[in-house]
Amino acid sequence: MMQLCSALPGKMMSSIKTNDRRLICSTICVIDGSDIEQADRIKPYVDQIDQQIMYAEKSWGSYRVIDIEEESITIKVTLNPGHSMNYHSHEHRDEVWTILSGEGRTIVDGMEQSVRAGDVITMSAGCRHTIIAKTELQVMEVQLGKEINVHDKKVYELPATR
Repeated sequence: MMQLCSALPGKMMSSIKTNDRRLICSTICVIDGSDIEQADRIKPYVDQIDQQIMYAEKSWGSYRVIDIEEESITIKVTLNPGHSMNYHSHEHRDEVWTILSGEGRTIVDGMEQSVRAGDVITMSAGCRHTIIAKTELQVMEVQLGKEINVHDKKVYELPATR
């Protein structure tokens, strides 16, 4: 079996089975451009993967899905200093944020509040919310609802605050 790419520890991995063989690929191949020809050959297979992304590194920080249940998803989010989530709401789910470490502030339906380790913020469906990191901020996010999906997000312009 030809090895298309090698995975790096801690990077997102997906696997699919084709023709009784297991093909494993990592998005790092395409991102790093380690072998574009090989990456182009596996793209049709990767496009068939219907799986939730379990880990991602972004410019604003990272997230890792910790647990998925029928009516809840638990995610550990790390925000880099000075970065934030979009000011947004969800129609079909509630969210609970528990601050694990760091300092920052939340804006929930226009009300701003400082947050630090140990604080818990609860948002009902329809509530507009964001979190802004002053220092590196680690947050455990629990999404609760019968219809949790990535498309249930409406983004708003951030209101003027202090």
